Amino acid sequence: MPRARVIATTAGLLGLVLVAAAGWVWPRPHFATTGRHPVGTTTLTWTDTSRPEITSQDPARRRTLVAQAWYPAVPGASGPRARYFADPAFAEAIARLFGVPNWLLAGVSAAETPAVVGAAPAVGRHPIIVACTGLSGSRSLSSFQALELASHGYVVVALDQPGASAAVTLPDGHVAPVLGLKPTFDPLLYHGIEPRTPAPVVNGHPLPTGIATYLADDVSSTLDHLADLADLATEPTGLGPHLDLERVGVTGVSLGGTTVAEASARDHRIRATLILEAPLTQAATTRGLPQPVMVITRGANAMRRERDSAGGWTEHEIDVHQQTQRAVIDQAPGEAWFVRIDTLSHIDFTDLPAWTPLFRLAGWSGPLDGRRGHQIINGLSLTFFDHTLRGAGTAPEAAAGAWPEATIEPRSAG
Repeated sequence: MPRARVIATTAGLLGLVLVAAAGWVWPRPHFATTGRHPVGTTTLTWTDTSRPEITSQDPARRRTLVAQAWYPAVPGASGPRARYFADPAFAEAIARLFGVPNWLLAGVSAAETPAVVGAAPAVGRHPIIVACTGLSGSRSLSSFQALELASHGYVVVALDQPGASAAVTLPDGHVAPVLGLKPTFDPLLYHGIEPRTPAPVVNGHPLPTGIATYLADDVSSTLDHLADLADLATEPTGLGPHLDLERVGVTGVSLGGTTVAEASARDHRIRATLILEAPLTQAATTRGLPQPVMVITRGANAMRRERDSAGGWTEHEIDVHQQTQRAVIDQAPGEAWFVRIDTLSHIDFTDLPAWTPLFRLAGWSGPLDGRRGHQIINGLSLTFFDHTLRGAGTAPEAAAGAWPEATIEPRSAG
């Protein structure tokens, strides 16, 4: 982000201009919801004692996960609103990634969301959506989608996965950093797509099928933890009695999409899978996924357009995305939908367009207005999960008229 780096390192008058303009450069993101429910939120954390923490050099450290749950709340729910960045360590990590001082992101970090902290959950049992973020993301980074789904009656549990998220503060105060950016991380990921010898090793832990399998186990661990909460007569969050573990979906963007697809191939509890622009592993593409699946992505030329304006996207990466996403649809034994929105860029599948207009000026965001992109993704998400988990509403292709920017290709069962 060259412009931000110049601003951040220039002294004197330019610095004063930046302070005055900060409200335009990094305005506070605003997230509106359309569902009938107020939204509550709470933080979940647990340790999976059966699994090592591969991001640590301490062989005794076990895998600890942090998640944010958004859920439908009782009518009239009121109280303190959740801050957008729940983890200060993420704000610091993302500032380093963008090459800007921490204070420049203060407005984004402190923005209030519509979610009420600790609100009582709405009556009844609600379907669950486990959500995974992309590389160097956070559990907050798809709030536009999580808040909308929660307002329509879903419990959305978004994970901060140590090693994949930019930074995660664990209950003991330890901050787990990302394992690395693309040059370091891609060999761990692509081993599950195009296996090579030898298999990667992280801190002494071999990854024979790549890191996606390890990250997918976080999704299964999440479902185990939610089942434990559901079995408790009382528990601090109050969510347990309201979790419908018979109706579980997953969604993920980029690396998160890889993760949830891998989990869907391995965990029979998952009933619906929504993938947002991700390269997919052999576990997902060889036989397809056993549950209904939707892929929302772009065509190869749209990815090249982004490369021309913002860099990135080698031809090999484009080919892998296009071929593996098609394969998971072509191999699907049941209902499947392939959706293309060629006017989006990669970051438009996340909250980032709501952060600042600089992303569009820098060519990182696509030609479609970011708010409209979020509306389309939310509409498709709701239609897909309502159809597959609730048996309600219409099939996605029947509602296509609401999203003329999207091309929806259904594949019928059988």
